[in-house]
Amino acid sequence: QTGRCLNGRLREHHCNVGGVAGGFLAVHCGRCGCVPLFDTCRVLSRSGGRLAREMVEAGEIERLGGMCVGVPSIALTGREFVFLGVCHDAWWCCCCFCAADVLMVCPVGGVEIAGMDC
Repeated sequence: QTGRCLNGRLREHHCNVGGVAGGFLAVHCGRCGCVPLFDTCRVLSRSGGRLAREMVEAGEIERLGGMCVGVPSIALTGREFVFLGVCHDAWWCCCCFCAADVLMVCPVGGVEIAGMDC
C-alpha cells in the first residue's frame, strides 16, 4: 500500500522471517516450518492508487483462500469480488480485473502489498 520499492519490501520480509521481528509471514513460518521463496516472487499488477491496490489485495487473498497467511486491508462485498473475477460460485462472473501498484505473490503463501504479508 505504500508504493515502496519491491526489493526493499522483500529484504524487510526476509529479515523478519530470519530474525525476531513479528509479522504475519514470520509468525506463520515459525509455526509451519515453511520457508518463503523470495527469489520467485513476481509483481501481479501495478497502480498508483492505494484503493486500487487494496482491492486487488483483497481479491487475491480471497481467491487464494487458505493459502494466505494475512488478512486483507479492506473488506469487499460479494459483488465486488465478482467484479474482480473472484467468483467461486457465480456463473455470471465478468472477470474484469483492474489495478494495483506493487502486488506480488510468493509461492509459499500468496500475496503481498507493501505492508501486508500472506
